[in-house]
Amino acid sequence: MLPLHYEGINIKWQGLASPRQGSIKPLPPIPEDHYNIKKISIKPNTSFVERFNGTIKNRTKTMRCFEGFYPCQTTLTAFQIYYNFLRPHMSLDGKTPAQAAGIDIEFPDRWVSLIRTALISS
Repeated sequence: MLPLHYEGINIKWQGLASPRQGSIKPLPPIPEDHYNIKKISIKPNTSFVERFNGTIKNRTKTMRCFEGFYPCQTTLTAFQIYYNFLRPHMSLDGKTPAQAAGIDIEFPDRWVSLIRTALISS
């Protein structure tokens, strides 16, 4: 350990002026395992997005490929409507997100009810 004070040089030590020579007592060594930090990080939780991507993949993988952008966009829009208005979710106690938000859709003709509601609203 290097000395903390030389003749004529005052060194700040832990924010304080260094003590006089002769009264310096070195700090006890810190055990290596005390500051041996391997890694500090925050892992983002992407489980919701990964689950949703898997749901879309399961629905669209049988279609092989789309002929262009618009057929793909139309299919994904229809899937979004299905996912939000018609598909029950376990996390919502078997309700659809629309039902959880207070949007009422008649069962069992949900598609017809949804189209009627859209026509009345427009």
